[in-house]
Amino acid sequence: MVAAVSNTFCASAVSSPELAGTLHLANQTSSTPTSTASWPPSSPPPAVRPTTKPRQKLAPDFGATDIVEVGPNSVEEVRALTDGLGVEVAIEAVGYPETLLSAAAMVRPGGTVANVGVHGVPVELPMQEMWIQNITVTMGLVDTVSIPTLLKMVASGKIPAEKMGTHTFSFDQMDEAYDVFKNAADNLALKVVIQPA
Repeated sequence: MVAAVSNTFCASAVSSPELAGTLHLANQTSSTPTSTASWPPSSPPPAVRPTTKPRQKLAPDFGATDIVEVGPNSVEEVRALTDGLGVEVAIEAVGYPETLLSAAAMVRPGGTVANVGVHGVPVELPMQEMWIQNITVTMGLVDTVSIPTLLKMVASGKIPAEKMGTHTFSFDQMDEAYDVFKNAADNLALKVVIQPA
């Protein structure tokens, strides 16, 4: 199991049979995505926010076994943690070209890149490299197929969802809640919870 949390992407492995070996990439940049990402990624995207230490601190609670800081050797570090193979599943969850290319570079032959991020610009994937390694790429809107499994995992305690909600607001505090989440790094916010009055 591997987890990497950094100022460019955070990756986390979930310690459950249903999601074993999953690497989750969530970009933490404040820059506008560009379509000039390189293969394999050699450096973090421009205008990177400071490292998200609260996410790093909580990563082990969600099954993380290792933390990899972003840098020019991030892909190699993740591969080293998997005996050079790469992860079985890499999930790109934000929609930046750099994180999609990082996910593709970190996945092992025969593995899967799950792209759930919303992309605002085209991304050129190295199909000639991915094809020969039999990499599967999936993408699409979130559907309800996995919701029952996720709810069971939350109910059983396999996913400590209560640790994700770092800030709680009522409906009449919605503007404040949006402001806190918009500036999540400054407010050490992971997820904002809205409760009825």
